[in-house]
Amino acid sequence: IIVHMLTKKGLGYELSEKDRIGDFHGVSPFDIATGKPLEEVKTNVASYSKIVADYLYKKREIKPFYVINPAMKSGSKLDDFAEKYKESFFDVGIAEEHATVMAAGLASSNKDVVLLMYSTFAQRAYDYILNDIARSDLKVVFGFDRAGVVGEDGSTHQGIYDISMLSGMPYIRICAPSNALEVIELFNYALECEKHPIVIRYPRANTNYNINEIDFNKIGSLDWKIVHNGNKAIIISYGEILNKVMSVITENNLDVTLVNALCIKPVDLNMLQKIFELNLPIIVIEEVVNSGTLYSKVLEYKEENNFNQKIK
Repeated sequence: IIVHMLTKKGLGYELSEKDRIGDFHGVSPFDIATGKPLEEVKTNVASYSKIVADYLYKKREIKPFYVINPAMKSGSKLDDFAEKYKESFFDVGIAEEHATVMAAGLASSNKDVVLLMYSTFAQRAYDYILNDIARSDLKVVFGFDRAGVVGEDGSTHQGIYDISMLSGMPYIRICAPSNALEVIELFNYALECEKHPIVIRYPRANTNYNINEIDFNKIGSLDWKIVHNGNKAIIISYGEILNKVMSVITENNLDVTLVNALCIKPVDLNMLQKIFELNLPIIVIEEVVNSGTLYSKVLEYKEENNFNQKIK
């Protein structure tokens, strides 16, 4: 006996009933009469998802690759890509496991492939990421959307477990951009330079973005960068929260050094050595569960090299 059930959302609220795009699937506060968000959309600002989608659309014009996603085409702003590059786009439905194995198959055939999924759902594909991609050392470019704390999406969707999940896997790289340009630079690096599996994690957040001012061909690196100099302590952070930390430093005129740890795995050993040689207290700030993440790696480095400063 097969029972085929259709879930129809939004009944009782006309604007939600008529929503065919998915705007009401996960919403911020909005005006009930109009359905419009209460927060005014600023000019030259876009979500990280939109920036990634714009990049893939432009990159596909000059380089062949495949994009796979498990039922989040609209949420990841991929509608235009899917429409123009039908032969290069696969939405496999709510099946992160299948999406991962499919990406592994393409990569093993020497095809470039970008696999986008929400951070919180990546654990569904843990075994496949480990055995079919990481242990096999296949070049798959992962985009982990909704990484970090994701308030509006509810308790089931917090992207705070992925780094712990991935950190013990061989070969795999884990990166986190903190602005629009870093998004472009990391994806270019991943597609043009990287030979191993690489995860680029980005938040459900908006950032400054003017599509006409971005160099979509710029290739970045995985090196850590000092973005603020000070003498009292060293803060290491990455991703969108790096910008919040920078704001606190600036507003309070704090005499601290801030390091952008663009690549969480592997860590930048050269920069880490320089940081410890300064013999200052170290603070690691990240939006994750406190196990197997960058903080753990910094502690390991301290113990292995017999440094003595405090780390929080």
